[in-house]
Amino acid sequence: MRIVRCNANRVLGLVIFCLYVGFIHGQAPGLVIQAGSSMAWVKDQQVTPEGYSHPGWAISADARLLDGSMYFLVGGQYHQLQFYPVSGYALKKGDWHLMMGRFGLGFDLAHISNLIVIRSKLLASINFNITTPEGGIQTPTYETVNEAFFGATSGIGITIGFVDVDLEYQYGIINAFYEKSDTKVNFLSLIAGFHF
Repeated sequence: MRIVRCNANRVLGLVIFCLYVGFIHGQAPGLVIQAGSSMAWVKDQQVTPEGYSHPGWAISADARLLDGSMYFLVGGQYHQLQFYPVSGYALKKGDWHLMMGRFGLGFDLAHISNLIVIRSKLLASINFNITTPEGGIQTPTYETVNEAFFGATSGIGITIGFVDVDLEYQYGIINAFYEKSDTKVNFLSLIAGFHF
């Protein structure tokens, strides 16, 4: 029986090689998992008074399909936000739970090096209300929150190896409250994570 011994230099070299390969192939198609902070607001002062927002957090999973400078994105996001508006920013457990299904295009804006890429995206999003407080904002005619509403998402991101950081803005297209014209929900999210 032959005993194979490996020294520290070989192990270190193998680890560096594996990390290098991971960084080089980090921008290839695959799954992107991210989490971070999020906030929402609407134009209607009854729902979101001036200087207030609906802060919270988000988890995102998107599949990158195809290889190259332009690719398809299909995925979803889960948001937990404060349904009742707060002044400033408060990252705490929220009572407004949303699930977003999204699809569209992602594209590279600039390749700074083999490891660093500046990206953007254009996505359509259908946002499903999972839970909201019963009775809406408890203001007459604002009791009914729609089961779903639509938005369009864009943003800017940076990829460093297999790490992705994205700042996303979603513009509301369909109202969130029943028959209330200025309740299109806008979202701003800062999320970071890894792709595989």
